[in-house]
Amino acid sequence: MTGRYMQAITPDLEAFQVDALMRLDGDTLAHIFEFLRPFRALVALSTTCKWIREACKPTMFRKCSLIGHVYPYFDLDWKSRILPAAVRAHVITLSIACIFRRLGDDWMLTESNAYGRVYQPLINELALMPKLRNIMLYAQEDDGIPWEALKAILAIPQVRSLSFKGLFDRRDSLPWNIRQLPLSPVAPLHRLSYRTKPYGASPSRTEVDFFVRYLQEARSQDSLEVFEMAGHCAPPELLNGACWSHLRVLSLHGWQFDVQSTSTTPCDMPLVSVLGCMAALRELSLKMAHLRGTIQRYVWPPGLDTSLPWPDLESFVLSHPRAGDQICAHLPSSLRHLSLLCWPRHYIYRDRRRRETMDEYGWGSPVLTSSELLSLLSSCRTSALEQLDIEFRADYAERALLRLLGSKFPVLTVLTIHRYSDEGPDDVPVSAIGDALSALRHLRVLRIGVDTTDYSRMYDYDSEDSMAALEIPASIFARTLAPEVEMVCFLRRYSRRARFFPFRIIREDHALPNAVYEPRVSKICGISIYDEDEPPLAMSAAIEYD
Repeated sequence: MTGRYMQAITPDLEAFQVDALMRLDGDTLAHIFEFLRPFRALVALSTTCKWIREACKPTMFRKCSLIGHVYPYFDLDWKSRILPAAVRAHVITLSIACIFRRLGDDWMLTESNAYGRVYQPLINELALMPKLRNIMLYAQEDDGIPWEALKAILAIPQVRSLSFKGLFDRRDSLPWNIRQLPLSPVAPLHRLSYRTKPYGASPSRTEVDFFVRYLQEARSQDSLEVFEMAGHCAPPELLNGACWSHLRVLSLHGWQFDVQSTSTTPCDMPLVSVLGCMAALRELSLKMAHLRGTIQRYVWPPGLDTSLPWPDLESFVLSHPRAGDQICAHLPSSLRHLSLLCWPRHYIYRDRRRRETMDEYGWGSPVLTSSELLSLLSSCRTSALEQLDIEFRADYAERALLRLLGSKFPVLTVLTIHRYSDEGPDDVPVSAIGDALSALRHLRVLRIGVDTTDYSRMYDYDSEDSMAALEIPASIFARTLAPEVEMVCFLRRYSRRARFFPFRIIREDHALPNAVYEPRVSKICGISIYDEDEPPLAMSAAIEYD
């Protein structure tokens, strides 16, 4: 496709073609430019004439990046490092992946005005981007993003969205140079996202204090629309007692944190009550590890007399659901995505080598049986559900559970199943599973992980022999599932990440349906073929593995 457009977009573009573009309104032009952008044809188009180049700039420079080793310093020529003036005027989203200087690490930066001398040039340059709304900051060091850099970013008045990926500063106290300065945004944020590593260092005291203080500000509660945070920095209890009138997306993930040191809310309070003042919520994700030796927490305990505080919820993700929880019985009809998986996945815990790492973290992995999951889902009234993710240990009620899906969720299009049993790999009832799911007449994609006692099968991946072996169960699914199914994917593990290997269902006249491996597919229905990252091997397990 790129070549076809490149033939039409040449430096000798005729004048009447430019004139035709000039007669188009701005919205139409923007749509054309946006269409060309993914094919890298927009750059070629921009070289044809000055008018077209100026017209392309808002689309070309809407997203920009600063990548490399940038050390803010008072004698550094920032104009040679920051974007040129012609680009700055169009930047809306700016990604920064640099190594920032920590005050006090250098004997020349110990004076009281060091912060201003080092970071004020950066603040001044970013303030010259009038359309800048989104900043994405990536940690380039194990020590994390320094508090000095965070303070500089928070000082940009036009920014409304901040995203951080990596770790924050590991120092347990603020640098003395900025200790007296307010460490909070100068303007209200609409989005705050902190995507830290799911497996790694525990949080610093300063890191937790920063987010606790931010969540307690009335301005944050009035403006925040998207809040994605590591669980150890913002346990649900910190959100209790305030009205989050505009919050649409709430995502807490990773480590759990001892809430008693940061909140007066009882830690056994039902989550539906803790998160009760969020009437505008559309997406709720509570993807947290389970602390070994504790009981899973109820979202909606039996006997609780209240109403659902999220009437327009569209996506609900809950890790390690508890048997007997009544939340499924109260989910609204607006729900389109329901995920009841373990985090980390239970197949990681069943692997002795990875379990040693989870033991070091103090994590357990309770998983529901198919009969317990049947009890949860049988009370659902979400008939418009389109995507369902479930994880269970097979028992006598497995077939009843799978048959229930067809009656409860008639328009389901994507189904992910993580199934565990103590049977051998050759005893997995593939045909029975397919028959039980055949009532799902709108199903397009089935993703399935069948974890058995034979772990060597789980570690096979994209060799010709392993793919040939998977074609057999894929073909069985092709013949037993509904004719609308287009893809069947099988989970296989390698390195530190599991992957779903896709098989396309082939249906031809006068022939039985068959399945063919599709090696070049990276997403299916917008969902990545990769599952969650796995924790690193513990030292003893790594030595044994080597």
